[in-house]
Amino acid sequence: MGSNSNVNLPYFTSAELLADRFNNCFMNKTIINKNKIISDFPKYTFSFYVDTVIMFIGKMLVVFRPTSEVEIRKIIIKSPNKSCDLDPLPTWLLKKCLDQLLPMITTVINWSMDESALSLCLKRATITPLLKRSGLYTETM
Repeated sequence: MGSNSNVNLPYFTSAELLADRFNNCFMNKTIINKNKIISDFPKYTFSFYVDTVIMFIGKMLVVFRPTSEVEIRKIIIKSPNKSCDLDPLPTWLLKKCLDQLLPMITTVINWSMDESALSLCLKRATITPLLKRSGLYTETM
């Protein structure tokens, strides 16, 4: 990716120790950033609500209309064939088996809307940090 092919790693006596040091460095940065976001959040939230008046004009949504298999089919067919590590099956396979899976998927969506709830297994995410510049973080580990 860059013109410099030399990799400068900190001194280490074993690969496991080096991996632990990188992990600790990443975890510390994550904790610092999380705490910064949490400490700044009330300040932003307060100023947003004080400075802004939001007025709703229209008909309030009280009840969700259940979706149909036709609507769900259109959405799935139009979706790209990309998949995530957390997907229970790849999108291309979902599309191939759509006729068999569509009734169950529609039922789950309608149940979720009726109950205003989402299963915990659907609330997970995979986060992959990417280093944008090799010299960006030069913290001593």
